[in-house]
Amino acid sequence: MKHVIPRRLSDPVESVSVEVDTTLARFPGAVTEERAAFSGVGCIASGANERGRGYVFFVAAIGEVTGYALVRLDETDKSLREDEYFKYLADAASDVVADPGESNHIRGECRATEDGVNLAMFVTGKQVATASDPNGFHPFDGLAFEVLAPESQTDIRYDNFRAENIGSSE
Repeated sequence: MKHVIPRRLSDPVESVSVEVDTTLARFPGAVTEERAAFSGVGCIASGANERGRGYVFFVAAIGEVTGYALVRLDETDKSLREDEYFKYLADAASDVVADPGESNHIRGECRATEDGVNLAMFVTGKQVATASDPNGFHPFDGLAFEVLAPESQTDIRYDNFRAENIGSSE
């Protein structure tokens, strides 16, 4: 199950930082490799009535392992349909990511450049990933909360949301 809650900006920006605290508060049954929960926040570069395009910064509980993923979202690319329209730019298991029931502070940066988009992901103040997307999506006209969970009664909570226009990286 995938759930997206977009927040539209009044004016598009070329570069943005988005951050939030997220907690996997309840997960029915056991978290396993086949039954993982992802929560994140993203920079969106598609209009309100268009297929989603942008970048999402996830933390995850997968079985006994916690980790993160920095993904490119492109709902216009049918080859990505099986993977929720995600192309993984960086992902790894990490003990920086808190266990279920504990809060994670996620910050993602999306910076447009002449060559595409530069991305950086931080979890609880520690940089865990960077990536570049040549000819990437921008400007950013929205932000989003995003959840991937296999059970409808999964409880993922968000708090302390903040977004900031951060200018370009050039």
